[in-house]
Amino acid sequence: MEELNIEATPSTPKVFGDPKSHTLSFSGESYPDIAPDFYKPIIDWLERYLQESNDPMDVHFELMMTSSSSIRQFYKIFGHLDKAREKGKAITINWYYDPENDTAKENGSDFSSEYDSLNFNIIEKKS
Repeated sequence: MEELNIEATPSTPKVFGDPKSHTLSFSGESYPDIAPDFYKPIIDWLERYLQESNDPMDVHFELMMTSSSSIRQFYKIFGHLDKAREKGKAITINWYYDPENDTAKENGSDFSSEYDSLNFNIIEKKS
């Protein structure tokens, strides 16, 4: 399976999926014009990865700004991760936030509460 590598733009995050290290990372800003179109190839890659690998997976989110339409796509991503966890796959989510960004911290807390069966870490970024 190949890597997923999407470069960041001013309104979309850098996304990197590495099947060798079993990681998926999001960093930057996420407010694309049409979030479902932007996130579809990412969700497709994740579905393929979850079908092909039984190894533990780490997913990293380091997002400064997210739109409500991006949040809806993250719920889809967490749904796939939760289904994989139900089948025995070990999943760790690391949600990084800037201590000056209350919204990012709240978003992480909301996801953590909704998907409390996932190993969910909310991590304050150090300056």
